[in-house]
Formats: sequence, structure tokens, C-alpha cells
Amino acid sequence: MAEHNIPTTYKEPRFKLEKNRDVGKKFTSLVLVGRLVMDRTLLLSVMQTVIPKIWKPKRHMEVSELKPNVFLFSFEAEQDKLQVLRNGPWSFHGHHLLLKEWGQS
Repeated sequence: MAEHNIPTTYKEPRFKLEKNRDVGKKFTSLVLVGRLVMDRTLLLSVMQTVIPKIWKPKRHMEVSELKPNVFLFSFEAEQDKLQVLRNGPWSFHGHHLLLKEWGQS
């Protein structure tokens, strides 16, 4: 039977994470929060399919759901986000879509 030398002690690797405030600011500056004012819940997949076709961003954008009818719109380009804000107000299937920048009260 072969013997195996198994170490009896283990040291976890050490590393340090530092906050990079510039990354956080960049992320939040490219995000809009939107609330769709309607009684029924709209599926995320519908919003993900239709909104980019309406807004036509030049760069990539993502739509995610924070809670029913509250969505996060993440843009790759500042100009796309600003275009959405300038061209509003928006409605979706006849219902108001209220938008604000991430971090605004």
C-alpha cells in the first residue's frame, strides 16, 4: 500500500481588497431605475426585449428587475443613458415609465 504525505496544516492565502470608489461611481453613473406604473406585473423578459428596441442604444445595455415593475437599466455608454433621459417621458404599453438616475432620492 502506498503512503501519501498529506500536510497536517493548511494556511489560507492572504490578500487584501481595497475599495475603488471610481469604479462604483462609474457603475452608478450609468444606471437608471425605472418604475412601470400599472396594476399587473410585467415580465422581465418582455421589458428586456422591447425597451432596447424603443431606446435604440448605440452600445450594450442590460435590463434587470429589482422587484415587480421596478427595473434597473444599466448602460455601457453615458450618451445612451442621457439620450433616454432627454427623450422622455416614456410610456410602455400605455403605462407611464418613471425614470431616475441611480442614487437620486
